[in-house]
Amino acid sequence: MSAKPRRKGHERIHRPAGHGPGSPGLLRWLVMAISVPLPWIGAGIAFVGVSRLARGLDWGAAMLALGIALIVIDVALDYWIHHDTVARADAPGLNARASRLTGRVTVLDRPLIAGRGRVRIDDTLWAVEGPHDLAAGSRVMVTGCRGAVLLIERAPRTEH
Repeated sequence: MSAKPRRKGHERIHRPAGHGPGSPGLLRWLVMAISVPLPWIGAGIAFVGVSRLARGLDWGAAMLALGIALIVIDVALDYWIHHDTVARADAPGLNARASRLTGRVTVLDRPLIAGRGRVRIDDTLWAVEGPHDLAAGSRVMVTGCRGAVLLIERAPRTEH
């Protein structure tokens, strides 16, 4: 039994996960597209509602409530989209490079003067801050980060 040859134009198309028919990708794009004008429409309706309430006209309270509801719905949609995307990320720390260096032991590139200096880790020079002055070539351990500045302390001595 042999496989049937495929006709020209009927090759399989490789689609990344979340981009096939019936996937949540299209729904996510539609929600994001609706989410752009939603707060502006809600603010406009709420403003008209406040104006109608101030003049004692009908439907003022309903328009105010609708405008506030649209803004609340937009905030909830934004939270849902962002929270779901971050929770399913393949590498959630991908862009938090400095925080991934915590615990790493390295050698000071330049002396630590007044608590500030530089260290080379892999192919990057990092600004560092420490509690006291250290000479160039001192072994230090990364204890955390503040933005793009690594926080360091003298590395514990290892006995061989």
